[in-house]
Amino acid sequence: IAPHIAAKKMKKDIDIISLYNWYKSCPKADVALIEGVGGWHTPLNEKHTMADFVRLNNLEVVLVVGIRLGCINHAILTARAIQNAGLNFRGWIANCIDPNMLEINSNIATLIPYIDTHCLGIVRNGQNPESALNLDLLLQKHCVSIRKGASLSIRKL
Repeated sequence: IAPHIAAKKMKKDIDIISLYNWYKSCPKADVALIEGVGGWHTPLNEKHTMADFVRLNNLEVVLVVGIRLGCINHAILTARAIQNAGLNFRGWIANCIDPNMLEINSNIATLIPYIDTHCLGIVRNGQNPESALNLDLLLQKHCVSIRKGASLSIRKL
């Protein structure tokens, strides 16, 4: 369920400044992975989207593309929106979520020249993402320099 719909059902409002303050109050880490909800332009309330939250915090972005019918158009549009926001677009990950998808590799290969950043990895259907992606290597190679013993924080919105 989209955040703005869930909030409405609970008779609450998601205030982007409160969300910003919550994020800033989280324990500090060398790297924070924040899982977005619903997608780049998913509304948080009547005025703000996930994109607004990312821009407000000047976060770096890794796009996760659900590989299924329609993913090429969706991924290209989302990648362009991220780039147009002027944020640091660090890469994308192909997440093969549809076990019946035909031509998975061809779809992923099609995306590579259209998304102007690194493909950081492919998670095959049924594969554990932690075993499919070497997160430490991805972060070191494509995102940030991590010193030995650095802390990692994973946050869900």
